[in-house]
Amino acid sequence: MHLAKEIESVSNADFLHVDVMDGHYVPNLTMGPVVLENVTQMSQVPLDVHLMVENASFFVGLFAPLKPQIISIHAENEKHPHRVLQLIK
Repeated sequence: MHLAKEIESVSNADFLHVDVMDGHYVPNLTMGPVVLENVTQMSQVPLDVHLMVENASFFVGLFAPLKPQIISIHAENEKHPHRVLQLIK
């Protein structure tokens, strides 16, 4: 996969949905904040970051500086989901 070509192919999309997986909450690993930062430099399409992770507050801290339009978490995986949501705000 050539990321720049893939990003260009969706340049007219309303959002770019990105599943972030940590290998713990779900068994797969995907991209981290460095790759997503490069995506934001290649595209003006708003990001929708879906955190499929344990310890969402840690990951919110990594991805929030990229200013995604949406950050979603799995509330059932959080002891205090309202605290994580406050970080997202």
